[in-house]
Amino acid sequence: MNRHPAQDLLDFIGRFEARGDYNMVFGGQIVPNLTSMSLNDVMTLMARMLEDQRRRRGRAISTAVGKYQIIRKTLLMLIGRMRLDPATAVFTPALQDQMAVELLRIRGYDRFVAGQLSDVDFAINVAKEWASMPMPNGKSFYAQDGINKSLVAYDEFIRAVRSSK
Repeated sequence: MNRHPAQDLLDFIGRFEARGDYNMVFGGQIVPNLTSMSLNDVMTLMARMLEDQRRRRGRAISTAVGKYQIIRKTLLMLIGRMRLDPATAVFTPALQDQMAVELLRIRGYDRFVAGQLSDVDFAINVAKEWASMPMPNGKSFYAQDGINKSLVAYDEFIRAVRSSK
């Protein structure tokens, strides 16, 4: 597969979301076989993660998995949008990258590249997808949830966005 023009931006995001690890799940835990699981198996893992969080913390917190910390709701949307068969599609690094590219497209990547969306507006859209990326004020869009926070300075993030064009 050819490298997507936005892969450097995705690698930047993945570094802050999951230390670049395709096998990482919420909380920093590594699931060594995550990248060999079918999407159905990934969704089963997500359900177990929620059960475990409820048992240990008294509440469900997150189903985020993989290099891009994709949550269950987003995974289900991507399965439909990308016409994936969850029984046979495997959560490989290549599929995770393809899913992240699709998320960038949803957030306006193609319009950004075409000059129809400003770098700041595209960066805001990206920050609304990935909690570790900052809004222009330097904070995560999801900071109010008490779980998420921006993990990178805005000027570093906007440079990565601009270089993805």
